[in-house]
Amino acid sequence: MIPVIVLCTLTYLAFVFFSESVNPFARPAVSMSRHRWKYGRRMALAVLIGGLCALILLDLASMPVHNAVAFGVVVAVILGLCFSAKKIGYFLRR
Repeated sequence: MIPVIVLCTLTYLAFVFFSESVNPFARPAVSMSRHRWKYGRRMALAVLIGGLCALILLDLASMPVHNAVAFGVVVAVILGLCFSAKKIGYFLRR
């Protein structure tokens, strides 16, 4: 039960960090805030999927904790990079 609570907390904190908003369910009215809000939701989804992969590997595959967490972090980073491809391309073109 504790890993699920930690995963939910990390997902929420990732949303707050990337979107600069505290409510993931209410869409902001300002257009610029809406882009950050959507980006925060995508990054929180990346953290959630990476964490779920780590939890599944811990339970079903009986992997050691450090291997499962490392795999989950790699999945989250790859998804985060895929979700951030447009921002990375804009930064490299400048």
